[in-house]
Amino acid sequence: YNRKEIVLSQAAQDFFGAGVEVTGIRRIIDQVSIENLRASSSNIRQSEIALSRARALETYVDNPNVSIAKVLEDSFASLQQANTNPGSLPTRQLFFNQLDILSNRFKTISQQLDQELSNANQNITQITREANQITKEIAKINGRISTTPENARSALLDQRDQLLLRL
Repeated sequence: YNRKEIVLSQAAQDFFGAGVEVTGIRRIIDQVSIENLRASSSNIRQSEIALSRARALETYVDNPNVSIAKVLEDSFASLQQANTNPGSLPTRQLFFNQLDILSNRFKTISQQLDQELSNANQNITQITREANQITKEIAKINGRISTTPENARSALLDQRDQLLLRL
């Protein structure tokens, strides 16, 4: 909740009936609502980031080209065949081929998780830069607020609130 109220006072004249003049603009805010909005916005952003990371990781589980589940099943099936017929060279070769496929799948997943980690670190760096830029802007506005007469601070306070919300 944020609104402005015009402060009026009697016009300075030597006689009555000269009317009123605007002596200031008072900013009326609901600080609790603003704090709740900031916290909610922050929670939403955190949830959005967590959801995007979870969706990225989900592709490794659901994608049959990347998922390890099918390769594990095939490896255990070839192991079972090799156990039932240990003297058969083709079944042993099939088992070793399945182990190679499994090993390659682990390597692929490891590379993709490394890429996700790199992406997350880049996001953290970008978010940190943005946060630093916003805090610099807030500091500038705070400096201007401290040198601005109280009746003219309203717009600066609104700008600062918007920056705090972005932060």
